[in-house]
Amino acid sequence: MRSYRLLLVCLSMWFLLGGCLATTQNTRALDSRLDSLEQQAYKLKSEIDYVKKNGQTKRRDIREANATLKADFRTLREDIQQLRGEIESARYELTQHKKAFEQYKRERQNRLIALEKGPIDRITRMESYLGIEPPPDAAGDGQAAKSEAPETGTADSRATDVQDHGIEADATEDDIYSYAKQVFDLGDYAAAREGFETLLNRYPDSDKCDNARFWIGETYYREKWYEKAILEYQKVVDNYPDGNKVPAALLKQGMAFHQIGENMNARLVLKKLIEQYPDSNEAGLAQKKLDAF
Repeated sequence: MRSYRLLLVCLSMWFLLGGCLATTQNTRALDSRLDSLEQQAYKLKSEIDYVKKNGQTKRRDIREANATLKADFRTLREDIQQLRGEIESARYELTQHKKAFEQYKRERQNRLIALEKGPIDRITRMESYLGIEPPPDAAGDGQAAKSEAPETGTADSRATDVQDHGIEADATEDDIYSYAKQVFDLGDYAAAREGFETLLNRYPDSDKCDNARFWIGETYYREKWYEKAILEYQKVVDNYPDGNKVPAALLKQGMAFHQIGENMNARLVLKKLIEQYPDSNEAGLAQKKLDAF
C-alpha cells in the first residue's frame, strides 16, 4: 500500500514536472511568436505610416497643383473677358470711325459742291450788280464766248482797232500780245487791257487767248477793282479749262476774294486750286495764303 502511494506520489511529481516543463516551453514559444508578431506589427505600422505620409504629400501636391490650375483658369478667364472687352471697344471705335469717315465724305462732297457753286454765285451777283453779261456756263466748251466776238479780220473791226488802240490792222497775234504785255509792264493798264481785248477779238482761236484773258484780270487787280478781276479770272477757268493759266487764275481769284473780305469764298477757291492742281507752284502759294488767313 505504501509502495502504491509512493508510486502515485512519484507519478504525480513526474506529471507536475513534465507539465511545468511543457508550460515553460509553451510560454517561450508564445513569447517568441509574440515578439515576431510585434516585429511584424511594427514593420507593418512603419509601412502604413510611410504610405500615409507619402499619401498626404501626394494629396498636398495634388491640392497645390489643383489650386494652381484653378488660379491659372481664373486668370485665363479674366484675360478672355478683358480681351472680349477690348474687342468690343475696338468694334465700337471702328463703327465710330466709319461713321465719322462717312460724315467726312458727305461734308467733303458738300464742300466741293460749295467750292464749285459758291464763287459762281458770287460772280453772278457781281455781274448783275455791274450790269454785264455773265460768263458762259462752266460746263460749256467756250464756244459761246467765241460766238459773241466780232468776226475775225473784218474791215470794221480792224478799223476800230486801229482807231481805238493804235494797233496796226495787219498786226499778228504775237505783235499784239507783245505790245499789250509791254504796256502792262509799264503800268498803263487801260492800254494793256485794250491790247489784250484786241487779241481776243481778232484771234479768238489763238493759244494766247487764255493768257490774254488772265492779264486782263490782272489789270483790274492792279487797279484794285477786285470784283471785275474776279470775273475775268473766272472766264479763264470757264473758257480755257485746259490752259496753263487756270492755276494762276484760281490763285489770284482767291486773293481777290480775300481783298474784298469774302474769306469764305477765298478759302473755297484756294482749296479747289490745291485739290485740282496739287503739284503746281500756285498750290504751294495757295496753302501759304490759307495758313495766313
